Amino acid sequence: MKKEQEQQKQNNTKTGIILALVVCATVIVTMVGTYAFLTGGLLQYNAEQVQVQTASSKIVFDDGDAGINTKLRFTKSVTKKFKIENTGTLDTISRMNWVNLTNTYVNGSLTYTLSYAEEENGSYKDIVKNQQVPTSTTEVTAPLCSNLKVPAGKTYYYNLTITLNYLDDVNQDDDLNAHLATRFNLDDQAA
Repeated sequence: MKKEQEQQKQNNTKTGIILALVVCATVIVTMVGTYAFLTGGLLQYNAEQVQVQTASSKIVFDDGDAGINTKLRFTKSVTKKFKIENTGTLDTISRMNWVNLTNTYVNGSLTYTLSYAEEENGSYKDIVKNQQVPTSTTEVTAPLCSNLKVPAGKTYYYNLTITLNYLDDVNQDDDLNAHLATRFNLDDQAA
């Protein structure tokens, strides 16, 4: 019985030490995180005001649909028009993704070009040119473009054009019954 009590006492002591270490580590991590936040430029302080800077992007599709579900004919294209609005006080860099993508066209048959303009009726510039749309018979998520930068308070306009191409020396009979279905999203981060 005495051995059991002694063993229980040792276990309680070990548990107490472990709990104390966890509490100390939590306090240290919280203090370091708070210091990093306050000195990292995200919170600016002066005697008169406190200003928190934010980055906030939103993608808006012209047709109100965040996806595409289509069959294409050879040399034909489909264009998805959208804009990215940055309503924050920091520049943003967004990554656009293919989400729940199924592309049953022959590998390399579909290519895409992504272009943007700083004004709705402005001149469009290519960001991504003639890249292959990933192929998959099951739904996958894949990056479409990793560097969509929009300055604070601005809206940029985009055209995503997907084209079915003829491929030299490749049998594309399967492309006659193929389809493309995907949705799109953005992952944001402050610039």
